[in-house]
Amino acid sequence: MARPRDRQPRRYPRLTHPLVRDPASGELRRATWEEALDRAAAGFAAATREHGPDAFGMFSCARATNEMNYVAQKFTRGVMGTNNVDSCNRTCHSPSVAGLSAVFGSGGGTSSYAEVEDTDLIVMGGSNARFAHPIFFQHVLRGIRNGARMYAVDPHRTSTAEWAESWLGLNVGTDIPLAHAVGREIIHAGLASRSFIDRATSGFEEYAAEVEPWTPSAAEKVTGVPAAAIRDLAHAYATAERAQLCWTLGITEHHNGTDNVRALINLSLLTGHVGRHGCGLQPLRGEYIELCPEDAERYGVVAEEKVRVASRRGSVVAPVWIDPGLRPGLAFMSMHFPDEVDTNSLTIEANCPIAGTAGFKASAIRIEKLPVPADVRS
Repeated sequence: MARPRDRQPRRYPRLTHPLVRDPASGELRRATWEEALDRAAAGFAAATREHGPDAFGMFSCARATNEMNYVAQKFTRGVMGTNNVDSCNRTCHSPSVAGLSAVFGSGGGTSSYAEVEDTDLIVMGGSNARFAHPIFFQHVLRGIRNGARMYAVDPHRTSTAEWAESWLGLNVGTDIPLAHAVGREIIHAGLASRSFIDRATSGFEEYAAEVEPWTPSAAEKVTGVPAAAIRDLAHAYATAERAQLCWTLGITEHHNGTDNVRALINLSLLTGHVGRHGCGLQPLRGEYIELCPEDAERYGVVAEEKVRVASRRGSVVAPVWIDPGLRPGLAFMSMHFPDEVDTNSLTIEANCPIAGTAGFKASAIRIEKLPVPADVRS
C-alpha cells in the first residue's frame, strides 16, 4: 500500500445546530439561529462595504429545487447587487468535457461502462465510486473478479480504496505532479507506446520536456505519495494489456480541473490505452434515477432495477437507486447520463452556452415498472 492501511480519513460529526467562532478564543461555539444569521449578514455587509458587491458570490447545488435556486439568485442579484452566481451543474464535469473534446472531439468517455469488466488494470482517480456510482461499481467488481487490478488515487482512503490493490493517498491539489511523475517514469523505463504515439498523437517531445522535472522523488515531496508507489503505478499501467482511467469530481472540481483531466488523457495517449476494447478514459457521471424508499415500494422496484421514466416530451429507461434523503413524490436524475440514456429528452433543451452542460430543470414524470423478460421468468 502507498500508505498504512490503518490510516483513516478524519470523520466529522453532522451539524445539528449553528456554530459561530468566538472572537476571543477563536474556537467555534454553539449559537442560536438569530445570532448566527446576524453574524452572517454583518459579515456579508462588511465585505461589500470594503470591497464592493463583487466580493460576494453564491454557489448553488444541483440537488436544490427550482424554488431554492430562484431565491438564491434573487438574493445575490437583488440584495447583494452582483451577478456572481454559479452552480455545480456547470462545474462538476465541465473540465471533463473541455479536456476530452479538445483531444478526441467529443466530451464523453471513450469506452462503455461494461468494458471495465474486461480490462486488466483500473485506475480510480478522485472517485469513491463504490458510494457515488454504485451501479458502475458493480461492473468494477466484476472486472476485479475477472482478474483486474485496481489502484485508488484519492486523498481519503475511501470505501472504493478498500477494493484496490494499492491506495495512493496524495495531498489535495497535487494531481498533476503525480500524473507527470507517472508519465516521466513510463518514458524513462522505455514503456511508452512509440508506435501509438507516432501514429495517433502530436507534441510528444514537448510533453516529455514538461514532465522531465517530475522524478518520483520530487513528486513524493509534493504529493506525499512514496516514490516507490508512483513507480509501481507507472509500470503497472504501462505494462497492462488493457487499462482504464476513471475519475470524478476529485479530479474536476479544482480551479485547474481541465488541466487535471488533460494530464490523465496524456497518460492514456502515452501508453496507447485508448481506442481498444477494455481500454479508455471514463469520467463517471450520474447514472440512475433516485427514488425515496416509499416510492420505490409503491412502484414495486428495488435498487438497480430498470424502469421507464416518461414525461410529455419523451421517455428513457434508467436503473433505480434508493435515496432515503428524498421526499415522497420527488425523483432525481442527473443530466450526465451515458449517451444511451438521454435524460435531457424529458425536459426542455436548456444548456450552459459556455460549458455545454445541462442546467437544473424540473418536469412532471411518470415511472413505469418494466415487464420481466421471458427468459428471466423461466
